[in-house]
Amino acid sequence: MLKYAVLAMTFGSGLILIGYEDQARMKGWPVGELLSGDASFMKLPAFGCILSSVAISFFAFQWWSLFVTIGLGFTYGFLASQIMKSWVQFPAILGAISGFILCPLWVL
Repeated sequence: MLKYAVLAMTFGSGLILIGYEDQARMKGWPVGELLSGDASFMKLPAFGCILSSVAISFFAFQWWSLFVTIGLGFTYGFLASQIMKSWVQFPAILGAISGFILCPLWVL
């Protein structure tokens, strides 16, 4: 069960990093330098986090577990963005980096 939480956190953190800039501009929140711009530094690793968490979930567990990872990841990303607002940038960066390292090492 804890492995699903790590996969969902990795997926959700990647989702936050990719979608935060548009959401922040609509709501008037500040955007950090790492997340601003179309090809920002953190968007490529965030996309890698999303892909790796879904792929690890699919191959390490049953085939349907990728839907659990996607659902929990979307829920985490949405709730974290709504609750933490502009403060979600730093935890999302930490979550994506740690999840990108933990997913292959710990889950597999």
